[in-house]
This record gives sequence, C-alpha cells and structure tokens, in this order.
Amino acid sequence: MNRTEIYSRSNKGMREKSFSISERATEDVITGERSGRRMGIKNSPLLNLEAGEWNPRYIQADAIPFQDSFYRVLPEGENMRDYIERMLAHKEGRAIGIELAGVGSRLFSDFTPGFFRKTAGINLTDSRDFDSPSIKGDDAKRNHTVIEGNILTPETRDDVKQWPHGEKIDLIMERMYGGLLILPQEPFFLSDRARMWYELLAEGGLLFAESPQALRPHLSQWETYIKEEHADKMEVSVSRNIIRIRKLQDVPLELLSARNILRR
Repeated sequence: MNRTEIYSRSNKGMREKSFSISERATEDVITGERSGRRMGIKNSPLLNLEAGEWNPRYIQADAIPFQDSFYRVLPEGENMRDYIERMLAHKEGRAIGIELAGVGSRLFSDFTPGFFRKTAGINLTDSRDFDSPSIKGDDAKRNHTVIEGNILTPETRDDVKQWPHGEKIDLIMERMYGGLLILPQEPFFLSDRARMWYELLAEGGLLFAESPQALRPHLSQWETYIKEEHADKMEVSVSRNIIRIRKLQDVPLELLSARNILRR
C-alpha cells in the first residue's frame, strides 16, 4: 500500500464529519452576510496604494491588498498588476478574470482600465451593498458582476463556466484567509476542487491561490516535481502557503491530483 492509499484510508472516518462542519459553517457565513455582518475579507484591493490614491467609498479596515499576500511568488521587484498585465498582454482588452470567495470589486478596479473585458467575484453572497450603494454602479461600468455560490460545489463551477459563454478564464484569484479553516481538511477533496477550477483556466492564464492547511506540507515537493518533469506544461511558484501557477499547455488535470501532490 502506498503513501496516498494509507492517507486516504486513515482519513476516511473523519471525512464525513469534516464535510458536515464545513456545511454548517458556510450556512452561518451566508446568514451573517445577509444580515449585514462582515464575515471576512471580502473586497480587498490589488495593490497597496498611496494614501491619496484610495477611493474612500471602498475603504475597509480589513481590506488587505493582494500584493501583500502574493509578493513572495512574484518576480523580484515586480508588482502584481504589472506582472499580470505583462503575462496576459496578448489578451489585453479581451481578458476575463474572477476572484473566488470574494466580490472582486476593488481587486479588478486596480487594473488598467479596459484591460479586462469582463470580471466577476464568486462569493456566497453579494455583499457589495453593505460596503457602499455606489459600488454596483461602478462595477457595471467596468463589466464586473458578482455570482453568488459556494466555490466548493460543481453547481457554482457550472454557473461560472456558462458566464463567459464558453470562453476560458485568464486570471483566477483565491485568498480565503480565515475561510480556509472551515474547508474540509481532506487532501483528495481539496485537490478535486482545485482541479475543478484549474480546468476553466485558459492556456497562458494565471492562478494565484492560498493553500488550505492539509496541502501545505506537500507543496514544496510538488513544486519540485512539476519543475523537474512538467516544466513545459505548467509554471509553478510556491512560498509556504501561497501558490502561483501559469498554465502553459492544456495539461492533464492529474498533475493537480492528491496522488501527485502527496506522492513525494
């Protein structure tokens, strides 16, 4: 019996309990957000802008820039907007982007105007009204929307898949922070969900993600495996719990399977 089989069998008894806790916690978040309570970091900017550049309608005490979270997996000295726009330059004006587990309004407003053709935040609820009544109008001008749904379910994935009318997505961002704690901490479940979203990424597209605890101890070895054996298919950078992936080819989803992540 190999390592992944042992891991899967030993965790089988905890899996059902873990899923049940996750479902209850998700319902609590939905109930809280619909009553106007802030349940997490939901509308963060891309960059840490100078004080005079902040749009006061969007300021939140808990809005942590994505740049502050992902700088460790970026080329040294390059900010996140410049890197993303450089990597997706061939799609300028036609690019499609989504934020998983967030409304995405501030994130996508920080890119060069017109760079993305359409963007969306995939969140349990559309909580923008609790931030500012003008946000929806600003988002509409930029062709940004919010799709309500649980990013762990195939139903939400199917809704997002239909949204760009068959086109693939060029940028996927995920940073759940405390929300990661309510996910089922089971590697086979988590890798299946990662593959579910990676399948929607376009060739040449970028994915930035924060890893759940259950996968973190294995990410460095998985990064080495990809670089040694599949560097022509996928570009990967890992720093502790933070991941950047650039999809070079429409690679087999098996590269993101728990068996490959846990194999080394």
